[in-house]
Amino acid sequence: MNFLVIENEQTTRDAIRFLIEDEGHSAEGVAASGQAWARFKRKEFDVVLLDLELAQSGGLLLEILKNQPDSRVIMYSAERSEEIAAKALRSGAMVFLEIPFRHEQLARALSQLQTLRQTSRRISPRDRILPQGKGTPQRQRRP
Repeated sequence: MNFLVIENEQTTRDAIRFLIEDEGHSAEGVAASGQAWARFKRKEFDVVLLDLELAQSGGLLLEILKNQPDSRVIMYSAERSEEIAAKALRSGAMVFLEIPFRHEQLARALSQLQTLRQTSRRISPRDRILPQGKGTPQRQRRP
């Protein structure tokens, strides 16, 4: 999988990148949202990792979700509370990690995202649940 790490602190950015590469994935790192936009124009990323504070500044997370809808987002923060984690997940992150996180925690998150990605690719468009007007969504019938 291809990863983009958006982190303004170089030491943290490099550490996260090295952990991802150690798991056999490719990773690029940028320090600011302007650099992230330039990368998004050139390449699609399977997963974007970003600090919760950066995600909230300037609408970065919304732009990621809008312009790269197939990308999964992992957010992280040094702040430790259930409220912070819930906020990250409500805003569109698939995974939330508290910094500092251990290698095993990131590896588990990457494995879960890989499984999710593989599963979503196996579901054909004919098997997806489609809304059927009012009421509960219904499974689309195969021809």
